[in-house]
Amino acid sequence: MTGFRRLARTMLVLMALAASWLATEARAGCGTIVTLNSTQYWVWITIYDLGKLIHLDYGPQAPHSVRTWTGGAAGLPYACGSYYHVRYQVKNNSGPAWVDGPDIGDTSKEINPQLTLLDALKLVKSIGTAIVCVTPEASGACLARWGLSTAGTTAVLGAPGQDSTGSVVCLKSNAPWNFWIDGASDCLQKPGPYITKYTFQPGSRNIGIGVNTRNWYFNIAKNGTPIQDNAVYEKGRFYTDNPGIATFPNPHSGHLKGVKAGKTTAHWDLDGKRQASAEIVVK
Repeated sequence: MTGFRRLARTMLVLMALAASWLATEARAGCGTIVTLNSTQYWVWITIYDLGKLIHLDYGPQAPHSVRTWTGGAAGLPYACGSYYHVRYQVKNNSGPAWVDGPDIGDTSKEINPQLTLLDALKLVKSIGTAIVCVTPEASGACLARWGLSTAGTTAVLGAPGQDSTGSVVCLKSNAPWNFWIDGASDCLQKPGPYITKYTFQPGSRNIGIGVNTRNWYFNIAKNGTPIQDNAVYEKGRFYTDNPGIATFPNPHSGHLKGVKAGKTTAHWDLDGKRQASAEIVVK
């Protein structure tokens, strides 16, 4: 028997053995789908069959968490080579507990789990249901990157996705209302191109002549959440394109002064870079 045939036969035996394991216990291979929610919001997960006729799994998932699914809701275990649809409904809820509410995002991805030779050899690695950070080191730097605490974490017995392909999906965001799914097998280990976005709140202002501290001001929001820390404002700088029309008497405060009728643009810099802009109309 040639070396190639021997290898092929070995692979078939291992695949058959792995398939029998999957039939009896959910593991890190095709029998388990892993979802990551890297956003600050709660999400509702639904996993469908190929035709989206059967809800194989469904339930809430907390912000910044990993959850595993085994087809338990329908009693139909996931199988290698089959196609599934994973849907994330992002809720307008970033609190400590699940509360159903309106969707602020709804995105889905078709996946096709595939068993690999590495999976067959190392299938004994199980995935915990409370993994909060997945890197080869499970280091503090990883926890900090995701904004997670170490309380209640579970040891990682092998990184999900390294033993199979197509069984891991990650919800990511680079702005408050921009969500997408990364289906790469190593997406758990790569936080992705997260971009912090600053915006003026409100997005524009109509003001009069003079200073009105109650109404004529801007706040700065970070990823949609108003910044309350005065230290951030002290580091930043407010200014306008035309201070002869409108200006900020204190560059570290969002309070405005209208000088004369016209239009100009307000800007806010942080760390020497322009981070946000908004229109000002003086009447």
